[in-house]
Amino acid sequence: MNEQELSALGPALGRYLDRYLFCCEYTQTFGHMGTYTRGLLSDLKRKTAQGIALKGGTPVRTMQEFLRDHVWHEDKVKQLQQQHTATLLRQTDDPTDLGTIGIIDETSDTKKGDKTPACSVSTLVAWAKSTTASSPSTLASVAVCTRA
Repeated sequence: MNEQELSALGPALGRYLDRYLFCCEYTQTFGHMGTYTRGLLSDLKRKTAQGIALKGGTPVRTMQEFLRDHVWHEDKVKQLQQQHTATLLRQTDDPTDLGTIGIIDETSDTKKGDKTPACSVSTLVAWAKSTTASSPSTLASVAVCTRA
């Protein structure tokens, strides 16, 4: 995404991430999750902690420590994401509802190099939903990072 597209996400991205606040053991630094997520969604060629930090105006060491040291309750993250996805995928009785299309890219993008903290493979999970035949589809995606 370019800067204009990221800006358009604005508060919607913040609201989306806020549901995961208490999945982070040390909630005082949860704001870095927004910086990190915007960096992953950005048009940066290489999604390194350093590049994401610099693009987001965060000290590089702070971002590295956030990714390396902070404890996440992964089961809670998974549960909340599954609940959110199920809500989005719920079918309606409306005959003009086109439904939802889900895509899971299981080719898994193996990370280049060995410097990415706590991550060896990422998988793209995306879904598109159109509520009526006349409305445009919306697309949301999540990059899932698998620990080494």
